[in-house]
Amino acid sequence: MANHGLEFYGKIEELLMNREAGEKLWNYYLEILEREGAKRVLDIGCGSGEFCKMAQKRGIEVVGIDLSHTQVSRALKKGCNCIVKRVEEMGGNFDGAVAIFDVINYLTPTQLPPFFRAVAQLAPLFIFDINSQYGMAEVAVGALKIEKDGYFLCVESNYNRGRLITDFTLFTSTFDHLYRREDGRVTQYYHRLERVTQILPYHSVEIEPITLYNSPAPEKWLIIAKD
Repeated sequence: MANHGLEFYGKIEELLMNREAGEKLWNYYLEILEREGAKRVLDIGCGSGEFCKMAQKRGIEVVGIDLSHTQVSRALKKGCNCIVKRVEEMGGNFDGAVAIFDVINYLTPTQLPPFFRAVAQLAPLFIFDINSQYGMAEVAVGALKIEKDGYFLCVESNYNRGRLITDFTLFTSTFDHLYRREDGRVTQYYHRLERVTQILPYHSVEIEPITLYNSPAPEKWLIIAKD
């Protein structure tokens, strides 16, 4: 996702967030981290810091990284330890790393191998989710309108040939009773589960199906990679 797209998405993420689904997925991650004894965790694509807050309450130290200045600013205001940085630029050692809610699907197929190698140098445990083809081609497509707190957001998503392209139009109410319009686009990429598991530089890989919206088929795959 280009930087201008990241900053635009940072403005609208809280309008789009399904809190119930988010907490359900975050708890999956926390249960695994606790089971594996991970005390210091890198949150890749930390967003506005919601997972960081939940993890801190359960005694896990979290360092968050994101490419959006808007999101990191929000996370810092919530008391999270987050910075604007790429995973390839990170140093240090962590018990585990996580990439939650579509982070991996924003990477192109050619970006995956170096990304995974960079994570493996930082943590012996990596937990992440990827969207299933059903999740991208059936659940995520369509149109949506959201009106909240002086914002009016129009969303339209289309899936074609392994890409989910989502167009956003945001209208923001101004003091003179007019609306300011902004447009943005984000692209997600479908990654075959078989390819992802093949290129992971970890010794063992566990896969769990995830359904957050009562769908008849898994919307996501949760992947637990360990050395």
